[in-house]
Amino acid sequence: MIHSHIKQYFLIKQCLRIVILVSLLQCISVIASAQITPTSESASATTPAKKLERQQVLIMLNLPAQHYRPDFAYSGNYRQDAARSARRKIAEKIAHELHLKLVEDWPMPILNIDCFRMELLGDHSITEIIEKLNQDKRVVWAQSVSDFETKSEFKQADPLSSVQPAQKFWSIQQVHRTTTGKQVIIAVVDSAVDMQHTDLRGQILFQENFIEGKQLTPELHGTQVAGVIVAKSGNHLGISGVAPDARLMALRACTQDSNGKTMCNGFAVAKAIHFAITKGAHIINLSFSGPDDRLIRQLIDAAVLKDIKIVAAFDPLTSNGGFPALHPNVFSVADKKMPSIQTTLQAPMQTTLIAPGRDIPTTSIDNSWSFVSGSSFSSAHVSGMLALINQLKPHISSKQVRDSLIPQPDTPGQPEGLLSLCGTIKKATLQCVCTCKNEP
Repeated sequence: MIHSHIKQYFLIKQCLRIVILVSLLQCISVIASAQITPTSESASATTPAKKLERQQVLIMLNLPAQHYRPDFAYSGNYRQDAARSARRKIAEKIAHELHLKLVEDWPMPILNIDCFRMELLGDHSITEIIEKLNQDKRVVWAQSVSDFETKSEFKQADPLSSVQPAQKFWSIQQVHRTTTGKQVIIAVVDSAVDMQHTDLRGQILFQENFIEGKQLTPELHGTQVAGVIVAKSGNHLGISGVAPDARLMALRACTQDSNGKTMCNGFAVAKAIHFAITKGAHIINLSFSGPDDRLIRQLIDAAVLKDIKIVAAFDPLTSNGGFPALHPNVFSVADKKMPSIQTTLQAPMQTTLIAPGRDIPTTSIDNSWSFVSGSSFSSAHVSGMLALINQLKPHISSKQVRDSLIPQPDTPGQPEGLLSLCGTIKKATLQCVCTCKNEP
């Protein structure tokens, strides 16, 4: 009987041990899962998590100049070299040290750098991360990824409207008897262009997409800018571009949201500009504005050294016109005279030009046409003008063009300080392309 009680005692004790052990394991599992997978309450408490997903940084590493081969799209031959693997390992190590996620990399041999785009994963601020990176001897420099916005207004219009300010103020039909932009290549860094539009079919050399993970579909702003520059002439439809025989590189670095707003990613813009330089563009049109960006600024400097002409939209909402329009070697363009804009005679190297940009009929998506307004389209007019000049005088320098820029005589109904197309072409090329009456 005693032995039976003792046996029962040990059985109960063993069962209690098992129960305690199982309970302990369950507690450990709950604690671990709570640490690994936060609940919805903890996720909402840590609001920076969603914000940090959008915080990105560009890290530049040295890239040997001798590896550059300009004969391959995206400098692709270079991207496969052995040194690239070493630089990527350095980038991965930096990412691990600073709790960053490596998203993509892109070589820019024109600047002798390899760019790595990374996302912040930790709880540090982007300012703190950039400061640490810029103190790292392995890094040439680091910066945030800028956002740029196009400068436009949009409203639907009669698709067959022939009312073009370029016809009224710039006598474009007369000009086209002498020059139409033949053999000139213009890179339009913008949103996607509708290459199948009736007025654009055959006008676009090719379209490249620099937006990571975004499908290439026709978008409004890029299509509208393209139409102002190169819409077909003489096809009895729609409009005639300022330089209808020029050809475009459509380089997509901007995207259109569900509300029709177009935003440009700074890294995509940089990739597109680098591509345009390596592929022989004569003119680069940048119809957007944003913060000063070191990478884009250096690429503009590199383009200017090759005498590629850069045209950018003036931002009327900023005191200095925004970037890249504020760059001293960029042709900054607005659709109307602002108090902060200086005239050509006062400051030739920092002039903001006035070109048609209000109620401009142009191509739109779905094979239609529309009226648009804004400095985005004033920039497009000047890009077209530069193509007309380039056809007549292919090796003209940016300085020579700047020295030839003159305003048009004031006329009722036209914007104050409007650039004279006929007068500028005459002064730049010594050829009269209009009646030349009342033209300097």
